[in-house]
Order: sequence, then structure tokens, then C-alpha cells
Amino acid sequence: MTPYHPLNKQGEPSYDPWPDLPFDYFSDPRRHNLTWEAIFSTATQANLRICDFGCGDGRLLERLSKTGFSDLTGVDHSATALERAKVRVPGLKTFQGDLVELGRSSNLPELRNVLQYDVVVCTEVFEHLPNDEDVEIVADLLFYSCAYMGFAVISIPDDSICKIDDDHRRLFQPGDQLKILENAGFVDVHDFPYHYSDEYPQPWLYAIGMMP
Repeated sequence: MTPYHPLNKQGEPSYDPWPDLPFDYFSDPRRHNLTWEAIFSTATQANLRICDFGCGDGRLLERLSKTGFSDLTGVDHSATALERAKVRVPGLKTFQGDLVELGRSSNLPELRNVLQYDVVVCTEVFEHLPNDEDVEIVADLLFYSCAYMGFAVISIPDDSICKIDDDHRRLFQPGDQLKILENAGFVDVHDFPYHYSDEYPQPWLYAIGMMP
């Protein structure tokens, strides 16, 4: 099943909301900075191969590009989002595809012969997946896309700031983000401590896991 997205302008279910959003659609820069900090806390080499699964319009990839990372790839189901990402990050490598379908259709153990990323990122995706098995499929996709000695960074909203609606299909509590990576096979899984604001000290659940 393709992750469900909000209604389009015609009030019909839309599997691609990006064509209805302006190019400068507001995106919280603090959250992208936090994700960058989580990556940079472990990644110290600018030549690392980084893939953002569910990259949207490339805001995080743009942040990474501006701070020296150049071998960047974005994967998303939306062609419109990927075109915008390529405008933000010239030379960006992209792959269009739904993450669940990609995970289902691929022989995952063989992905290491094709993808081999040093860092795999998946932020604000898991809460949109409608089925429990979809969470496992995407987590496995991250695991088998990660090169030896690489690592994964994920984030999901805490249930204190998120609610179930047509777009957000499941809620997570602190610790759930760690289980997602542990169940997929990552080791040395730990959370990323940060302070977002006095009102919402840690509204997102970050986890970092190493490839065994």
C-alpha cells in the first residue's frame, strides 16, 4: 500500500501533495538543523555517501550540501518533490519510488551490491506508514542499503505533538525509534539528545544505529 497523503485541492485523496504546495512551502529549519547535527555527530568525513529516504523537496539534502557533503542521493515517491530537490542541490542523484514498494520488490540482501551508502537517513516517514509491516519493510530497506561500518539516522514525531489523521497513520512514544532500528539489525542504537524549545523540549524522537 502506498502511504496516504492529504486531500488535494479537489478534495480527493492525493498520493502526491507536492504539486499543490508552493516551492517555498514552509518547512521548519530547526528540525533540519537537528537532523544535520545528528548526522554530523557521527559523520566527520565530507566524502561520505549519504541517502535521504523520503527526502521530499530536499531541504535536508540542501543543508548537507551547504556544509560540505557532496555525494548525496534522494529517494521519494513524488516526481515533483525530486525536481525541486534537484533545484536546491545541483548534481543531486535521485530515485523515484515508494519506500514500501521498493522494499517489497527488492531482494534486500542484494541491495548492498547496488546501494552501499555510508549514511542512510529517514526522517518524518514512519508516522505516515499505515501498516505495522510497512514500518518493518522500510526499516529493513535502510538496513540493507547501509554499507559496512555505515549508520542510519531516523526521526519521528513524539505522540505529544502528533495525532492520527488522514496523513499521520500511527503514533510513537519515546523508545519506539530505538526499537525500529534494533529490530532491523542495527547495533549500538542510541537516541540523539537535543533541546528544541522550552515549550517542546524534545518533540521528535531521533535514533542513530550503526551497521554491524
